[in-house]
Amino acid sequence: IDTSGSIDQVTLDAFGAEVTAMHAASRPARLVVVYCDSDINHVDEFGPNDELLFKMHGGGGTDFRPPFIYVEENDINPVVGVYLTDLYGPQPETPPNYPFLWCCTTNHTGAFGDTIKVNV
Repeated sequence: IDTSGSIDQVTLDAFGAEVTAMHAASRPARLVVVYCDSDINHVDEFGPNDELLFKMHGGGGTDFRPPFIYVEENDINPVVGVYLTDLYGPQPETPPNYPFLWCCTTNHTGAFGDTIKVNV
């Protein structure tokens, strides 16, 4: 989840609702939520029956690359990656080796994967 300065509480709440809906529909064995502005500020892990709670962590600049590095360095093998953002910031140049979805509040498009519009 993008938690840079351009993301307000209303937007974070909308992002949380999207993640909660995905979690309810798929009930993954493990859901890793990474909060990132220009650096990773917090990581939550949830199981299939956990209640999801979202709090703002960050509020600085924007860099989309740290979560991709975190996934790689921590041997996380996602079934899919999802980034909730306004897409204002630098993106990784190389796509990950798993399907990827950018859920974006603006009309910007991710450098790889699919991009869908999230209305806030």
